[in-house]
Amino acid sequence: MTVRVDPGAAGFHADRLARVDAFVEAEIAARRMPGAVLGIVRGDWQQLKTLVLQALR
Repeated sequence: MTVRVDPGAAGFHADRLARVDAFVEAEIAARRMPGAVLGIVRGDWQQLKTLVLQALR
């Protein structure tokens, strides 16, 4: 399952989020990790809003 919302609407920069994706994907391609689950949320523990939730392999 992949969840993504508009980064700008959530107060994030799309280009910076893309750097996170690129880093994790490069580490997986280099076999330094077998896969990853990336979760980025915003808010406090009472009102968490999921921005990104995806599995990478």
